[in-house]
Amino acid sequence: MRGLKILLIILIILSLIIVMGVGYIWYRLVFSNPSYSLPAQQTVATTSTSKTSENGAGSTPGTSTIVPSEPFTVGVSDLPESQQKVLNTLGLDQASLTITPAMVECAVGALGEARVAEIKNGATPSLSEGLTLISCSKR
Repeated sequence: MRGLKILLIILIILSLIIVMGVGYIWYRLVFSNPSYSLPAQQTVATTSTSKTSENGAGSTPGTSTIVPSEPFTVGVSDLPESQQKVLNTLGLDQASLTITPAMVECAVGALGEARVAEIKNGATPSLSEGLTLISCSKR
């Protein structure tokens, strides 16, 4: 009976250590938000996909202004450290990522244009946003 109590105490202590470690990692991923912007040749926020109709009526309704017209590649080492950590946590340990217009459209549809712009400018995605972005990368 005494051995069972000692085992139970050890398991509780280990559980607390694990919970505290996960909490620390979560805190570091969520609250580290360095200011960062992509190099000029990779900026997509100013890329407009608006189309002018034949009568010059302007942009097509519902068209996002941050969706690039062509795929582009981002070097993972150029990303903020917090975003690199999220990529590693999610199992993406590539040297570069190729972002397609379909992936950006998926991300805008799932997270909203404002949040995608924040992430593009260096904000760290949450775990659920990271998982959403991973599913968008399969497109």
